[in-house]
Amino acid sequence: MSYIKLKGARDLLAELGVVTDVIALDIRILNILRELGAELPADVQTNPSRYKQLQDELLTRVCVPMRITGVALDRILFQNYKTIMAERAATPNKVLQAIASGA
Repeated sequence: MSYIKLKGARDLLAELGVVTDVIALDIRILNILRELGAELPADVQTNPSRYKQLQDELLTRVCVPMRITGVALDRILFQNYKTIMAERAATPNKVLQAIASGA
């Protein structure tokens, strides 16, 4: 199975339910994070260390407090990408703006 790379293996294991604390950081997920103000390394998708660091931070800071798995977060964001981006463009999030301004 040397032809399956890290992303494919992660997606397969998540789909089979073997792993739950993974997040497929594809371009849609990264776009959402950037839209929310996250500063992401340019090589986050190709650098395994940075990928894992971002994934671990999302698991710790988002998934654990919400009591959801990484796979659940990934699916929520992936399946609702168009809606999230459209609503974000139409109405800036005042809560995020307040956090960013230090209020």
